[in-house]
Amino acid sequence: MALHGRYASVQLPAVSGTVTVQDLYSWTIDLASNPIVQSVFGNDGWSKTHGLASNAWSGTFEGIYSNTDTTGQKALALAQIASTMVSGVRFYMDAATNYYEGDLYITSQGIKTDPEDVVRVTYNYSGTGVLALKP
Repeated sequence: MALHGRYASVQLPAVSGTVTVQDLYSWTIDLASNPIVQSVFGNDGWSKTHGLASNAWSGTFEGIYSNTDTTGQKALALAQIASTMVSGVRFYMDAATNYYEGDLYITSQGIKTDPEDVVRVTYNYSGTGVLALKP
């Protein structure tokens, strides 16, 4: 069954459960692997295998800047400024069931303003450790 992006969200751990980062309109996760390709004798001439597990993943969150989202957007900004890890981030693909979860560092944040538009924000991140697919 196809999932509808309108129900997606990014959630951060909180004292009681999770909080949704407000006013985001997109997120991406880019997964990378480390294949080894080697030429060999024989008809095919190539051998492919997986290399060391790199657990390399990164991506972005994009949205409308919110100066009132103190537990979401401000928490991400402060984590980037302090170079601290954000643990247990959930990337929901639907309202509450299908999501990725992992720890990450915010590597940069960009603010874009235009007199004929709202103020927009982009957070770039780099994952650390395993990215889990739930359920």
